[in-house]
Amino acid sequence: MTGFAATRLHDTAHDQNPEPVWQELRDNHPVFYDEIANVYMVTRHADVRRAFTEAETFSSRVYRKTMGRVFGPMLLQLDGKEHVRRRTIVSPLLMGVRLEAYHDLIDEVAAEVLDDAFADGGPVDVVATIAHRLPVSVIASLLGLPREDHGQFFVWYEAMMAGVWVDDEARRRGREAADELKAYIAPMVEARRIKPGDDLISRLVHAEEEGERLDPGELGAYVALLLTAGGETTDKSISNLSWLLLTHPEEAARAREDSEHLDKAFSETMRILPPLVYVGREALSDVTWHNVLIPEGRGVRLAIGSANRDERAYSEPDRFWPDRPDLHQGLERRPAPTTNGRASHLAFGAGSHFCLGYQLARYETKKAVELLLGRIGPGPVTVDSPGPAVDGPTRSVRELVVARG
Repeated sequence: MTGFAATRLHDTAHDQNPEPVWQELRDNHPVFYDEIANVYMVTRHADVRRAFTEAETFSSRVYRKTMGRVFGPMLLQLDGKEHVRRRTIVSPLLMGVRLEAYHDLIDEVAAEVLDDAFADGGPVDVVATIAHRLPVSVIASLLGLPREDHGQFFVWYEAMMAGVWVDDEARRRGREAADELKAYIAPMVEARRIKPGDDLISRLVHAEEEGERLDPGELGAYVALLLTAGGETTDKSISNLSWLLLTHPEEAARAREDSEHLDKAFSETMRILPPLVYVGREALSDVTWHNVLIPEGRGVRLAIGSANRDERAYSEPDRFWPDRPDLHQGLERRPAPTTNGRASHLAFGAGSHFCLGYQLARYETKKAVELLLGRIGPGPVTVDSPGPAVDGPTRSVRELVVARG
């Protein structure tokens, strides 16, 4: 077994092309202690899935040190019965028929964003003008916020996201933005208690489970989490799916004509280029795994990006292949099963903390890309992009300029 230097996880080569690093870790060091970040990295598909589904051993309370410092106590950092109780209150609000009730509104917002992006008829940066703007506009619209306030909502979003992953000053500004957002939402919450409407704030205010509801602080933190976690991942999902299709013209042509193929392309994008490539957990007890001891209380980094390219789960894992026979296609399932020769991608996690907003992210991403392919049309397209790069826990295309003809 060869040695592996932790510095390779923190250099530019990894950020631009992490696949060789991930493969070496999967093959030789499936649980690796990164002394620079002081975390244990887990890289194989079966192991990452196990960590997701064993919440009694691998806790999400690690988020107290990241998002919790910006938003305060929130659902994401809870475990056990308290997590189940709070999650059960909000989980139905953006799923199934309740989400379908918002489809027309999402379609309308998406069409407006695409209209603005293509207004002058010139080249369009899909990331800056569509992917980065659409998720925030959709969430603001779902919440029923006045259209004139959407710009301020976007300012808060950017400040809070910077505060999660950057330095102390950025974190301070992020907390200020979160406090301003909560103060802005507070009078709306009280108004919806008295006179509810069809918006998501009304649904959050009146949602309950066994007589329990979210208190005002929890509701404000949930809105902030929906805006940041939901907005950020959907932003990158739109960018990545657009890039993969536009750099594979034959797949783009099929997706343009066949909604089922677009659905497959979404699932395959979540596998090969998920927006989140690393998520954190904390070991609640000593765990010995692949002959490596993970001590109680230590951080664990689940490498989703690596797990989704594990040769033990997928053939030709570096190939963008929407028709691949070894991937569970269609609507994601909370257990993320591996059955009948098919493995689930892990972009939305698995187990008790499976992403609450996955159906919204799926619908919104597919709608944005469907409209984008329609606006571009079947003719020749020029695509200019440096490709995806890792930035902290995320990986995405940062620039994607397309021009017709």
